[in-house]
Amino acid sequence: MGNPQKRTTYDWILETVSVLALLWSFCPLLFYGRLDDETLIPIHYNLDGEIDGWGERYFLWIIPLIALVFYIGLSVFEKYYKRSNYPYKTTEKNANYLYRQRVQLSRHLKFFSILIFAYLNNSSYAIATGNGSGLSKFIMIFLMAGLFISLIFFYVRME
Repeated sequence: MGNPQKRTTYDWILETVSVLALLWSFCPLLFYGRLDDETLIPIHYNLDGEIDGWGERYFLWIIPLIALVFYIGLSVFEKYYKRSNYPYKTTEKNANYLYRQRVQLSRHLKFFSILIFAYLNNSSYAIATGNGSGLSKFIMIFLMAGLFISLIFFYVRME
């Protein structure tokens, strides 16, 4: 039986982009000192991408820290592929295939989740500094669709 965690070129690209997106989610913190104490940060958006909640500037720390927890959590989750529940009975014949699909699913969920967090934090910073007005519906639909399509795609592939 091969190693389901063995990375292909595609896996390395997903991982590299995930790490870069994680770093991107922390970028607004490089300019944190440029914001004064009265600066308000968007902390909630409605379905149209319009701001419907504001908070203090320290909220810029929350999303990248959540992204870091997601990144670490999904990376650890990826390592314990044998302990997952599978939608189909795992046998010697299909185990390696199911394990590989589960590892791939974890990598895709990590990729899209971290991109969402990075986009949210950078958009919030841009809005707080007057360089943005809200979230792009197109970008959010694309990222959320990627997340949900990954779940469906890998579930179907496990058949």
